[in-house]
Parts: sequence; C-alpha cells; structure tokens
Amino acid sequence: MKVANFTDTYVPHTNGVATTLYAVHHYKKEWQDELFGPLDHPDVNKVGGIPFPLFPDYELALNTGWLKNRVKDFDVIHNHTPYGMFYYGLRIGHDLKKPVVGTFHTDPAAVFGALLAIDTEAGKIATKLTWNYLIGIYNHCDKVIAVSGWLERELKKRGMKAPIEMIPNGIDVNRFSPKTDTKKFLEAYKIPKDKPLVLFMGRLQYKKDPETLVRAALKCKTDATFFISGEGELKQTLIEMAKGHDNIILPGFIPKEMVPQAYAAADVFAFPSQMETQGVVFLEAMASGTPCIATDVGIARDVCKPENIIGFKDDKALAGRIDAMLSDEKAHGKLVKESRELVEKEYSMEAMMTRLGDLYERMCRK
Repeated sequence: MKVANFTDTYVPHTNGVATTLYAVHHYKKEWQDELFGPLDHPDVNKVGGIPFPLFPDYELALNTGWLKNRVKDFDVIHNHTPYGMFYYGLRIGHDLKKPVVGTFHTDPAAVFGALLAIDTEAGKIATKLTWNYLIGIYNHCDKVIAVSGWLERELKKRGMKAPIEMIPNGIDVNRFSPKTDTKKFLEAYKIPKDKPLVLFMGRLQYKKDPETLVRAALKCKTDATFFISGEGELKQTLIEMAKGHDNIILPGFIPKEMVPQAYAAADVFAFPSQMETQGVVFLEAMASGTPCIATDVGIARDVCKPENIIGFKDDKALAGRIDAMLSDEKAHGKLVKESRELVEKEYSMEAMMTRLGDLYERMCRK
C-alpha cells in the first residue's frame, strides 16, 4: 500500500503538523509513504510555489502538471494542510478515483492567529469565516481525521458532513521521557536547581496567549522559575511585561535537541492557549512526566485533571493552580506517574500508527 501525503509545511517549520509528518514518515510501518509540497527538504518531492505574503517562511503551491501522473500508482491521498496542496489532493484524488483522507490539524486561529487576537471583534469574525472555509473544503474528503475528541465534537457541531474518525497524533515516548538527562539544558540557561520550573513551549502569538502566563507568573506566590520558549510577534511585549523579574526567562526557540530536556526538567507545563485542534505539546510534556495546566482546548480535557483546566485569559486562576500543584508534593508525584502512563497507553506513536494503518486499509478496500 502506498500513501501520498500532501502538505504545505514540514520540518524545520516549528508546528505540530510538521513535527507529526516527520515522525510518521520516519517511523517503521507496513505501508510506503511519500511527501509532496512546496518545500526544500530531502524527504519531500518539491512542488513549485510562490511566496506566501503573510508568512514569508511558507510558499503557496503551484502544480506544474506533473503531480497527477506522479501519484497515479498510489492507493491513498492524504491531505494535511488547508492551503494549495489540499486543492491538488482533492482534484487529483477525484480524477484518479483514489480515496482522499484529510487530517484536520489546523484550527482557524492558526490561519490568522499571528495577526489578530481571537477575542476581538475582528478576531471573532475571522474565526467564523475561517471555520466556514475549513468545513467547506474538508467536506469534500472521503474521510476526515480529527486529532482530539474536542475537535470531533466541534466539527460535527459546525456542519461537517464527511465521515469523521478520531486519531490523535502520537508522541515518541522514547524521545520524551522523565529519564531524560537535563543537565545541559539547566546549565545552558542558568536555571536554578533549587526552585520549581514552570514551562511554556510554543509560538509567542495571540492565539497561544503567553501574556496570560506572564501575568500569572507575576501573581504566583511560589518562588518558581518561568521558562517561556518561543518566537513571535508578542516577544517584545512579553519582554517589557517581564522587565525586572529575573525569574521569567524568554530565550526564544531552544535547540531541537534540548526540547526533551526542557520538558523533563519542568515541574509544570502551563499552556493558556485560546485555540488548538490537539495540542501536541500537552502530550510531549506528559510523556516527560510533566503535569499540565491548560485552557479547555484540543486534547486538554482528555488528558488533564478537571481542576487543572482554567478559563481563557484567567491569569489569577492559572497562578492559583500553579501554586496549588507545586505546594502538594504527594499529589504532584502522583500526577507525574499518571501523565506518563496515559501517554504510553493511548498517545504513543505505536498507537497512532496502528489506527492510521487500519484506516488506510479500510479506505483501500472501499
């Protein structure tokens, strides 16, 4: 069985789609797969493209006509991003009478969240219009993969007619582990070993809402270090907010090899995002034995304790939960153990690949 993955993003882009596609492509599996997109990477069959004006790191795909012939012997076309490659996947799948699967990785705010805050009037209008656009194009797929229970419910509520199957993106539980040696990370960023560490990992943009975490850090009673890793349009704003508070560290993106160390070194992962389809970072943290405090987005409700789900922009509640978690060593130790066990059982790469392979087989038989 051969699967053609159509995507507009891939590593070294720093997003969940790119990370997941890389992991799947390099994982041992019972089918062959190839990647197609407007990208310069040894793993990818490059499709021509033009610069995307809003996001200079990305290109809009331009199929020069060879793509259809190139994938004619493939059994399944799998779309991963709702941009140029998605339309080629639909059209080519229809022309070749191949089943088309679409994974709904990309929430509406990921389309405009670097430009607008979701809770503004303009943001609310943009959210509604983008949901309509996404539902419209995914309805043309033969099967839609939802990466969380929240997303499956949301898609049905918003009018998805195509059949939906829930398959969460998996985590490499060997790469992300509580046993990871954290020495180099702690030394590189001069992080005190005698204080608890609160971690945020993600783009510093409106939809991720790192501002709420900085405000929470200023309210916390616990003498903790707050490590907020990422780049984005809010970076300078956060630096100004944290001025004079040496316990708030804003290092930008950290090297890829240090990411598992950061998760393993942290005592709490705090993520006050306003919108996620899944939130791979939750699973990376939990696989590393780091409990999460989060808003009710993506997979958070499925993996976090109810008391650790907070409201949007509620910095007071976030500060309170951080203090509570760090003050109860027994409860924290139990959460560390439970977090790791849950990811190993339900959200490993092995679990994901088993479900994905089963879906491909069923689509081919149809």
